[in-house]
Amino acid sequence: MLHRTKGVVFNFIKYRESSIIVKIFTEKFGMQSYVVNGVRSARGKNKIALFQPLTLLELVVYKKEGASINRISEVRCAVPYQSLPFDVSKSGIAMFLVECCVKLIQEEKESRSLFTFLHHSFLTLDHLQEGVANFHLQFLLKLTRYMGLAVNTASDLVSQIEAHLGASMISRQEQRDLDMLAMSQYGDYLGFHSGQRQKLLEFILAFYRYHFDNFKNFKSITVLHAVLH
Repeated sequence: MLHRTKGVVFNFIKYRESSIIVKIFTEKFGMQSYVVNGVRSARGKNKIALFQPLTLLELVVYKKEGASINRISEVRCAVPYQSLPFDVSKSGIAMFLVECCVKLIQEEKESRSLFTFLHHSFLTLDHLQEGVANFHLQFLLKLTRYMGLAVNTASDLVSQIEAHLGASMISRQEQRDLDMLAMSQYGDYLGFHSGQRQKLLEFILAFYRYHFDNFKNFKSITVLHAVLH
């Protein structure tokens, strides 16, 4: 049966000689995997560019009950990015956030609120001119609301991190920084230097590891630190 839905591409892997299996978070069905044939061939109907991470798509897809991999009937780019693919800092942040999302978002069911959050967030990153360096921190804190782990203040975060690590490790200044971060909006000026951002990221990742066992071993974190030095 065919369905229309929107989607955000997370990643893809090569499949056979000229095909791929692409992981897309869809508005209608949550996380889904689709096989796309011939996309890596010279005459491929669908261009591989459509399946780059974080591309926003409009799709017509097949949905077979019980199938772990489905197929795409029609696909087009919903909103082309203007700066994200070309800005080194934004691309580094995007690479890291894709890796985070793949580890965190697994459910194959409708979640329109989460889809709306992702869609809005990545378009905002594309349009941002100020405050780009804090985007990944704000994104991960805001994402907690959709993971059932709402963090509204630093104390929400700190109590769980310290429970996980078994020690008091966050200074009062760091708690104030976390509070400021939790209350901020994308693009807000927060005045953090790179050392502060790295420390705040360590705390946020520790918080997620407390709830998700597989939230570790990030391949892209070195790139993230390099582009946000």
